[in-house]
Amino acid sequence: MKNLSIGSPRQRRAIKALCQTEAIPSYDLAKIVGTTNIAEIILELRRRGWVIKTTLFEIVDQDGHICRPGKYSLDESYKNEAKRLLTKNGAGAAATAPIPRTVRHHNSNHSQRGEL
Repeated sequence: MKNLSIGSPRQRRAIKALCQTEAIPSYDLAKIVGTTNIAEIILELRRRGWVIKTTLFEIVDQDGHICRPGKYSLDESYKNEAKRLLTKNGAGAAATAPIPRTVRHHNSNHSQRGEL
């Protein structure tokens, strides 16, 4: 069983934001976390044991083109442990990962790598 951990202030802000919402668009999460490469933060968190899902949705950009950005969501079974870790002092707290109730597959091959 993998140990959950939060290794940096950016990862801490990402986990906190993911705990506070059902799903958050990648561009909104990037602003909250303070990075232009949110995919790298998500990838690192996944390597640390967090189950973060990526779902694609459609929007129309300012030029009228359809785009498919991603939304990130933290698996519900991880939220209680995340909240517990967030209340500890420091970003380096660790805990044992809960066993996910179900494993959902993503339509995107990129989601496992943290890309959109």
